[in-house]
Amino acid sequence: EKIIQSCVDHYGVTNPQHASDVKKRTELTNLDRYGCKRPLQSQEIREKCQKTMYENNTCTTSKQQFYIYSLYKIIDDSTKINYPISKYFADICLLKDKIDIEVDFGGHNLAVKMGYETQEEFDRKEMIRNLVIRKEGYRQMRIISYTDKLPQDEILLQMLEYTKEYFSTYTQHSWIEFNIDSSTVRNAEQ
Repeated sequence: EKIIQSCVDHYGVTNPQHASDVKKRTELTNLDRYGCKRPLQSQEIREKCQKTMYENNTCTTSKQQFYIYSLYKIIDDSTKINYPISKYFADICLLKDKIDIEVDFGGHNLAVKMGYETQEEFDRKEMIRNLVIRKEGYRQMRIISYTDKLPQDEILLQMLEYTKEYFSTYTQHSWIEFNIDSSTVRNAEQ
C-alpha cells in the first residue's frame, strides 16, 4: 500500500509505467537503442526472443501437444516441439519431412474466449501465420479437438502415416486437417 501511495504521489498513477512522462521517456530510450518505440518492433530483438524461447523451452505447450510430440518423436528423431519458422512457432515440426503439425485443442483461440480479440481478428492472424509457414516450404497437418480428447496412440500414428503418404502422392497440396470431434478429414491444394 505504501508503494502504491508513493507512486500515486509521485506519478499520479498506481503503476509508474502508466504515467505519460514515463511512457514518453521509455519510447525515446527505445528509439535510441533499438530504432523503434517498442523493443519487439525490432526484427533483431524479435529473433533473439524467439531463439531464447526455443532454446530454453519456454513456449506455451498444452498437455495434448506435448503428448503428440512425445509419441511422434519416438518414430522420427527430427521431430521438434515449438520449432521456430519465420516469426512463428510450429507446435510440432517434422524437420526431415518439412511438416508443421498444428494442435488445435480447447485453448487454441483463448484470446477470443477471454475477449482480447474478435474471432475475425484471430482468424485473420491464423491465415497469415499459415501462409507464412507454407511459404517457408512447410506443409501443415492440423489436429483439432475442442473437447480436448486425444484418440488412441494407434490412431495418432495412422494420422501421421496417412499425412506423409498424402503429401507424397499430392505434392502440390499444402495442408490436411483431422477433426477428432467430428471424425472428419479435410485437405486442399496450395
